[in-house]
Amino acid sequence: MQAVPSVLVPRPPLALRSAARVESAPQDRFVPSADPEVGLLQTRFDRGEPETAEDLKRHMARWPTLKAVVAFGPDGAGNTTAIVAGRPEDRTASSLQGMHKVLARLASSPSIKYAAEKHQVGYQSPRQLGPEAVSVRLPGPMDAKAMNRALSEGFAANAGELGVKLPPGRVALLVGGPSGAGKTTLAERIDDMLPDRRAVHLYYRNWEDPDYPRTPKRSLYWDNPEAMHLDELSRDITQLLSTGKASLPVFDFKTGKRLPERQEVELGENDVLVLDSIFANNPRIVQALETQNLPHVTLFMDTERGEDRLVRRIVRDYEHRGAGAQFTFDCWEETTLPGEVAFVRPTLLQLDPAHDGFYRSQIPTDRGLSVEEIRERVLDIEARGLKPDYDAFSALLPREH
Repeated sequence: MQAVPSVLVPRPPLALRSAARVESAPQDRFVPSADPEVGLLQTRFDRGEPETAEDLKRHMARWPTLKAVVAFGPDGAGNTTAIVAGRPEDRTASSLQGMHKVLARLASSPSIKYAAEKHQVGYQSPRQLGPEAVSVRLPGPMDAKAMNRALSEGFAANAGELGVKLPPGRVALLVGGPSGAGKTTLAERIDDMLPDRRAVHLYYRNWEDPDYPRTPKRSLYWDNPEAMHLDELSRDITQLLSTGKASLPVFDFKTGKRLPERQEVELGENDVLVLDSIFANNPRIVQALETQNLPHVTLFMDTERGEDRLVRRIVRDYEHRGAGAQFTFDCWEETTLPGEVAFVRPTLLQLDPAHDGFYRSQIPTDRGLSVEEIRERVLDIEARGLKPDYDAFSALLPREH
């Protein structure tokens, strides 16, 4: 394992230092943060976790430039408790920010994975402290330097590495995250990372199913977990891991129906089952595995910006579903973003940074385009009679100087 580089930590803003002296108890102190948008409070949690979370929210109300505040200190068992608080708007943003970005950094930090192996800590899911705060267990003792190192090295774009350690024997790798994040691409490339693997695709209901969830406009609500047979999916996963055999359904996205044939799958003693779905990290699936004590690792995938995933969706829907760009735009506004905010993004806050992982993928046309700019590019592509693929997007984007 490569050595983790040291981090140069700047002094915090004057307002932050002054407020820390006046309002914090003697055992609590704000420490310099490598990220100007994230405040760090070193504490003993004498006031309790819920009270500390409320204190962090009040601190952010005084400092508008902060996107998140992290309070960290010893948990009494040789590890570190970290309370991460964010802002209400974090939950509705199209891109990762605030509390969600902090959790993504912690879950993708190599030094935290190294500490988990060194201290032999077990699996422990974070605990929600209201809608804008979460309590996370981090392995081993952490001072300000270690916390800054974890936050600085995390969230880097992964290059061919999973960033998680899989336990021996049959294990489920739950690859979740928002639409267009690259989950299927990773699943297809998994054979370059793992010696044995099996892929499970989506368990969607037939589109004509009367129980299929609908949007307020009565459109199919693709990104609602009730659009899937989650109980059936959980049953098949647990059966595969327990017995090594299961009969799985096959879904055709072009017709919107489950096909009559089934896919017979067998897992060897050391095979890895890869679940690729926006709901792979859904609590019902994770709980089913935990109830039967079946080995699993959660991996959350995302991109730097939500708009970059929109470009990926446009290309993918055209190539694999025969859908035009307007179809993708309609889905994005009516189902994709609302479903992501309500059902998909909250699962990021359930990652155990010691064992689970966050994987940031890159888009070939990542140029910081807004949704309206993407619309303009699509109109230009269609006017030229081109296919909406990455080459067309790249050719029509302004050159970088």
